Amino acid sequence: MLLNYWLAPDMLPFIRQIQIAADLAKGAAARLADMEVPKHDDTEKTYAHLKARIANTVAFVESIQPNDIDGEGRAP
Repeated sequence: MLLNYWLAPDMLPFIRQIQIAADLAKGAAARLADMEVPKHDDTEKTYAHLKARIANTVAFVESIQPNDIDGEGRAP
């Protein structure tokens, strides 16, 4: 299956690359907003699973508003 392939010998498989990219995006957004980072198990095995993980990550990142990051909506 192509999901387990990599482009170079020192790379991780495609599935793991997607998992890492999603983790970095949600982690950065959550930390900037001083929120808990959502946890996802790394159990994806199909394109559909990867697409769902990406969609969940995008939805989380889009749910963070500018004032969540710049501190206008939080108490000191």
